[in-house]
Parts: sequence; C-alpha cells; structure tokens
Amino acid sequence: MNNFDNEIDMKVLMDCAQKGNAEAQNTLGFCYMRGMGVLADKCAGFNWIKKAAESGHAKAQRNLGYCFANGEGTDINLEEAVTWYKKSAEAGDDKGMFDLAMCYKYGEGVEKDLKEAEKWLEQAVELGNKDAEDQIFHFKLWD
Repeated sequence: MNNFDNEIDMKVLMDCAQKGNAEAQNTLGFCYMRGMGVLADKCAGFNWIKKAAESGHAKAQRNLGYCFANGEGTDINLEEAVTWYKKSAEAGDDKGMFDLAMCYKYGEGVEKDLKEAEKWLEQAVELGNKDAEDQIFHFKLWD
C-alpha cells in the first residue's frame, strides 16, 4: 500500500490499526502526520505512533522519539526523545541507533558522551547505515 489516497486502502489500514497491528498503527500515524489519505492531524498521528511504539515496534519507537524531539503532535521533550530512540536502538533499528548517537554527540536530552555516541554509530554502521558511516569518518578524522 504505497498510495494512501485510496479510500479502500485507508479503510483497511484503519481497521488493522484499530485491531492492534503495530505496523498499521505506525503507518496510520505517519499518514495523519503528513495528511496522506486523511486530513492532517498531528495529535492523532502522534497517538497512533505512540500505540505502536508502546507495543514494541522499533520503527515506531524511533518515530515517537522524533515526535518528542521536534514537537510533532506533542510538546518538545528531548529526554523523552532519548528514551524512545534508545528503545528503538536496543531493538536493533539502525536509524534509531543513529538518532540516539546524535543525541549523545550533541548532548541533546542526555549528557554529552562521545564514547557512547561512537558506540551507537558503530553498531549502526554494522547494520549498513550510511549516515552513521559518515559520522564515524568524522570521529576518526578529528581524533
């Protein structure tokens, strides 16, 4: 389902999300955030993403971290963003690892810790994250 402008697809997505499917909840949350197939509603989007994140969906955990970091559908709360990025990272999401590493690198929502940042970047690199590769290069360059 790449085109969520189709009413039937949205009905199926909503039905799956309401039945507790975390992937559907996360996708529906994204649709609400961006106004794809539904009227944009960042609060509704946040709530659907949160449901998916609370069920352990790693990508949704990262997305929830992003919501808290950027005030999407909620107030900005950098500490809460770190909490969710960490859950995503620990669940094996390479982008969550990268986002968590950046929090440690810049001291956003957590005390600045370059060793911890490098640790998470290295794990993300092992999973093929190109952004993490670039950051590791800069770490090595300035060492």
